[in-house]
Amino acid sequence: MRKPKPQNLFLDIAEIRCRIISLDPAIINFLEKKFSNFLSPPSPRGKRGLIIRVEITPLIRKAEISQGKFSEFEIRLPSRFVFESFNFIFRDIFGNFLILKKGLMLHASSFISEKKQGFIFVGPKDAGKSTIVKLFPEFIVLADDSSIIRLLRNQWFVYGSPFYERHLASRLNIRFPLVGVFFLRQADKNRLVKLKKTEATEKLIRNVRSFRGSPDISLIRFLQSYWENCYNLVGKVPVFNLDFKKDRSFFKQIESYFSK
Repeated sequence: MRKPKPQNLFLDIAEIRCRIISLDPAIINFLEKKFSNFLSPPSPRGKRGLIIRVEITPLIRKAEISQGKFSEFEIRLPSRFVFESFNFIFRDIFGNFLILKKGLMLHASSFISEKKQGFIFVGPKDAGKSTIVKLFPEFIVLADDSSIIRLLRNQWFVYGSPFYERHLASRLNIRFPLVGVFFLRQADKNRLVKLKKTEATEKLIRNVRSFRGSPDISLIRFLQSYWENCYNLVGKVPVFNLDFKKDRSFFKQIESYFSK
């Protein structure tokens, strides 16, 4: 009996090439529809990005992850393919890999204003991340809860996220310059306070999605990249505490700051 031929799906997320491999063509066809905004041609020879192999293993009770080289992972799912499980595992693996590519995935929502400026709103559950984006339906939303940012050519950009979260859909595969990061707190009145670099860095570090270091590189190097990305970000992009009422009025303070 012929051995099944591996099927490939190529994605481009934050200008990072991702390759998903499975022996089951139904899985690849399904993911192709789910991530249609992020499809990419096959990688050129010698150009490697993130590689994820997906396998259905009936003998296990819950999803398992194993890692080869730092850019290669295997996801084993029990009995049948469950997209929700795959989606969140893929998200966390990508967030980890992103750190080594001068990027960060933050617990944050993000949108693009009418002036084509990228804003990120960071906070824990129920801080108001989803509320913020719902208040401005005319803006382009890039993420509900996991915002992707990356440093390219000495400038930080915010990218559309392919991962399904509260909105239950992937976003557009686009990027815009990141101009501000805001730590949210719901309040009775609006208040915008710019943070000093040390405090901003500490708060960012606590809000980065990363599930573990990579065994193919030293933990010291991984943590160094983690910290350097956060510190570089606060040196180039202003970071604020934002107390806000649950209406559109807070955005006037943001517009006022960036129109100076």
